[in-house]
Amino acid sequence: MASHNKLLHEGVPGSSGHSLAWEVMVVLACGLGIWLVMMVFFVGVVV
Repeated sequence: MASHNKLLHEGVPGSSGHSLAWEVMVVLACGLGIWLVMMVFFVGVVV
């Protein structure tokens, strides 16, 4: 797991701040995806 994170960090160009912003974007994208799935499921159950 640690080696995968290290590879991910090395694969991101720029400084550590850029990699941090990349991590934040990934977390937000995952959260948004989960929220969308929940909304679709909720609408499917109600309708």
